[in-house]
Amino acid sequence: RKMAVSRDLAGCKLKWDPHVHVVCRGALALLRRLLAFDPSDRPTAEEALADPYFHNLHSPAREPSAQSISKLAFDFERRKLAIEEVRELIYREILEYHPQV
Repeated sequence: RKMAVSRDLAGCKLKWDPHVHVVCRGALALLRRLLAFDPSDRPTAEEALADPYFHNLHSPAREPSAQSISKLAFDFERRKLAIEEVRELIYREILEYHPQV
């Protein structure tokens, strides 16, 4: 079901122009790229900063970049948790910032 919805949404094109009246065309073009449905179609941070919209602000010398983070670093997000486990993790997180609880 989720895949079917994704396929249906991927083909949709939102018409921004009637809804956005104040934004300049350059900002609108960048926004379209940043909000692409397929993540692989979205620009990286470096590509977005190099967009003509930012020509007065972009300075590669002042914008350090780093290697992409491996997806393996987020393996913890794939773990299936029971509700009680989620509650316990949330409680532990609260204690980190509010030990008096």
